[in-house]
Amino acid sequence: NAVVREPNGVQVRINAQGFRGPDLKAKVPGDFRILSLGESTTFGAGVEQDATYSALLEQALNRQMGHQRNFQVLNCGFSAYSSFQGLKYLELYGLGYQPDMVLLYFEINDYMPSTLRHYGLDETHADLTDAQLYDSNGNSVIRRIINSSMFLTYLHYRYAAAKVKTMGSDEARNPFINIGIQNPSYTAGRLAIEKEGRLVRTELNEYNLGQRVSEQERVSILKAFRNICQRLGIPMVVIHPTYLNSGLHRCVLTDFCKTNKIPLFEAYYSLHPDPVEFLFMDNLHPNPEGHRRLAHDLAEFLLPLLKR
Repeated sequence: NAVVREPNGVQVRINAQGFRGPDLKAKVPGDFRILSLGESTTFGAGVEQDATYSALLEQALNRQMGHQRNFQVLNCGFSAYSSFQGLKYLELYGLGYQPDMVLLYFEINDYMPSTLRHYGLDETHADLTDAQLYDSNGNSVIRRIINSSMFLTYLHYRYAAAKVKTMGSDEARNPFINIGIQNPSYTAGRLAIEKEGRLVRTELNEYNLGQRVSEQERVSILKAFRNICQRLGIPMVVIHPTYLNSGLHRCVLTDFCKTNKIPLFEAYYSLHPDPVEFLFMDNLHPNPEGHRRLAHDLAEFLLPLLKR
């Protein structure tokens, strides 16, 4: 139920269920709900609610097929969410909204350094993927063993610090290459050390810190999404995200969808038209016209699937 304004003045309203948009009413016969899961582009960072691709997709589907069903696209995108967090959201909350289709938009945050999380951040968190951090919070036995000895605690921190330094070296591989971004101009930049009683930014190259979701974990997460949807008989559709500096590329997401015959909508053509138009407000987020293009093309992609 929060109502806030983003730095550019855009008003954001969070509904009673905790996601962006109007309050969700009880589902009735004829309603067709699309659960739109994703990162800040899905949330609509810097864009009015009615101008997000989820809201515009809902309008487009109702214009073209509203005589058959009442389409509701639930904007359950959250800024900085990884695919791991999206999966947990589906399990904990999303299925409770009784979706008839699940739409996914996850990429850049999976490849961001773990320092993006800013979660009680120290060296023991900075070297963990999202899934590893989640599991470590639930593993109270190991935590009690480490905390039972000052010496074990010391070794735990020293090992983590050494690992972070190795990960942050200039020789480490840049994970953004995996998603067609050769020279990223963004990084978390939140890892600090204590000097003379105050926190100071480290000189570690955070571009090369370990990504929040490993390639192996990303495949496992996609399989978990697929298995949940198949078990419940819910179609799963994947949007292959694109960003200002990313090019067309093959990755674990595209390979997974091809192998498993999951509908994949390639967003690159919508947001990088020819002739070139500037459809981004920064390196990552589409502007209102970008959202409009994305929603229009996505509706055309979904219509044949919805008519089956």
